[in-house]
Amino acid sequence: MLHRSEQVRLLSPADLALITRLLSTSEYIYQRFTLEELKHILRTYPAVGLFQGTSLRSFLLSQTLNPPSAWIGGFGVNWTESRAYLRFLDLQLDRLASALTQRGVSNLYYSGNDLENDWLRAPLLQRGFTPFRQLYAYDKFDYAVPTTGNQEVHLRRAEPHDIPTLLALEELCFEQIWRYDPATFTDILFTHPYFVVVELNGQAMGYQSTALHGEYG
Repeated sequence: MLHRSEQVRLLSPADLALITRLLSTSEYIYQRFTLEELKHILRTYPAVGLFQGTSLRSFLLSQTLNPPSAWIGGFGVNWTESRAYLRFLDLQLDRLASALTQRGVSNLYYSGNDLENDWLRAPLLQRGFTPFRQLYAYDKFDYAVPTTGNQEVHLRRAEPHDIPTLLALEELCFEQIWRYDPATFTDILFTHPYFVVVELNGQAMGYQSTALHGEYG
């Protein structure tokens, strides 16, 4: 239930400064995006915010919308309102689900962090989310290249005209829920410092991109 002077509304790029401020002042943040990607997310995917007057108290973003699937891209709560995060989550999930349904989405996914420290996992399970797949991440802390690789392939920078080919590769390689949508590839083109296409005999065979998060890639 909304309290007095509270409202939940759709967010837009005009709210960028409010979200950035909340990101910089609170530790109650789930974030799958870089700050460079945030404006694109607000322009492209449904996102909602909970306001008290003109003050942003919480936000909930979607990302990689590829009907019938979409992903939770971020959730944040003002530090002073952290005890109310479950109420904020419920209010915003309802509003976001409505906006996503209008875009043809019927399945909303969440990719968590390590199981022991994932503060959103239990609340989402209580709200009808179910475990689907366990993912493993591997970290590499040096720049050593183990082999010279296939010398017959050619690497080149990805270009906008590659997107249809990359979407076709996605369809061949991944289940539907893991596939990027055209908007995500466009975003990667302009926000990621390294995005290459791999060609063999003039035919695109794969791609690789790297995002930066502070000192890490």
